[in-house]
Amino acid sequence: MLAQSTVERWFGKAFIDANPVVSERFRATISATPLDGFVG
Repeated sequence: MLAQSTVERWFGKAFIDANPVVSERFRATISATPLDGFVG
């Protein structure tokens, strides 16, 4: 999944483990971004 791997790359496992609510918000935002948002 693109969103999860992006969050892991941006924040790292330690941050994700310590801040699951924040990292989930970012994952959801990335998941909702249309393809054009990534390409453009």
